[in-house]
Amino acid sequence: MPPPDDPGLGRLELALDKVMAAAPAAQAVKAAVRAGKLAREPEDTLLERALKAGAIDEAALKRIREAEKGRDDAIQVDEFDSNEVRPRGNGEPEEGSYRPERAVNPTRAR
Repeated sequence: MPPPDDPGLGRLELALDKVMAAAPAAQAVKAAVRAGKLAREPEDTLLERALKAGAIDEAALKRIREAEKGRDDAIQVDEFDSNEVRPRGNGEPEEGSYRPERAVNPTRAR
């Protein structure tokens, strides 16, 4: 198993571990919402309200926050400089490449 700081599988495994550790706490929050003890909205304050209502404790809140951060970190994509993702040349397809507009109207000029 790769180490947790590995940017590939290690990062995913770490996120999974955190999500699994937080699952019982997240389930307790869902149960409190379903039972009508907590309003579902506003969602951005749900965890704090769950803490105040006694549905979770401080340690559970911390596990949920760490799981959210780990999940967010795991789904981030690499950053690229805008020059790296621009089309090369003038943006026109290479000569002889497939051009859908020619398939519809073969006489259409470039």
